[in-house]
Amino acid sequence: MVSSAADIACDVIYEQNRSPYEGVIEVAKNMGADLIVLSSHGRPGIEEPVMGSQATKLLTYKMILALVVR
Repeated sequence: MVSSAADIACDVIYEQNRSPYEGVIEVAKNMGADLIVLSSHGRPGIEEPVMGSQATKLLTYKMILALVVR
């Protein structure tokens, strides 16, 4: 568990061997998450950018709410 500057607890989980969309959904389901928060832009050098088709899939996934922030 990591504590941010705003004193909000969060978990850092590293997943590999699947698409970002599949990994995020699987972890969110396993944790019983009510909300997925993601950035609006990917970072250079990542094989599949976070924003684009992966973020669109997360936003259209009907079982868990998703929030995109800049």
